[in-house]
Amino acid sequence: MGVIYYCKDFMDISAETIDELKKYLPLQRREKYEKYMFDKNKKECMLSYLLLRKCIFDEHDIDISGIDFAFGQYGKPYISELKHICFNISHSDNCVVCALSGIPVGVDVQNIQAAKEDICEMVLSDKENIIVFSNSSLAGSRFTMFWTLKEAYGKCIGKGLGVKFSGLDFSSLSKNGGCTDGLFLKSWNIGGSWIAICSERYDEWKLSKISVFDLIRNCHQ
Repeated sequence: MGVIYYCKDFMDISAETIDELKKYLPLQRREKYEKYMFDKNKKECMLSYLLLRKCIFDEHDIDISGIDFAFGQYGKPYISELKHICFNISHSDNCVVCALSGIPVGVDVQNIQAAKEDICEMVLSDKENIIVFSNSSLAGSRFTMFWTLKEAYGKCIGKGLGVKFSGLDFSSLSKNGGCTDGLFLKSWNIGGSWIAICSERYDEWKLSKISVFDLIRNCHQ
């Protein structure tokens, strides 16, 4: 079974809490954290790492504090010392997600976005565009669902944004997911955000909502 941890609605955490959590970032992650200009991005950078740390600790009883990431050709992170553990992280406004499995995996999260025709033409296939604009009240949600599925697909195969999204067609996927190009995809609508997963084989996925206070407790263990 694969696991997905997600943390939402953390933008109002105090400066004191931020300072408390920042000291648990390894040097590599802290350097990335400091490069961001805006507090929103700093929080997402920090909490996505701490979410991964808790996820690996909970599922494998391994503390990754102090361990740096290595990166694949297209920038996908992995941990050299733990190659048997496959993970991926993603963040969007006020939501961070971590997926953990024993097989290569990609995950993406996005808040529901408006379906703008010019963006849809760049991201969606013709069949997907028809589905998106067939119902104006659902257009934004459907567009974001397809978008996150394609981001997860690109991250699973290790190419990220190097994939031409409009060349992928996920219009035949059911709401319960499905397979394409030998990969399994599935998505969930969680409180106004879409989370999508892509992995090399079918797997049951367990979703767990984690609070900032859960992350703090894990740091203190």
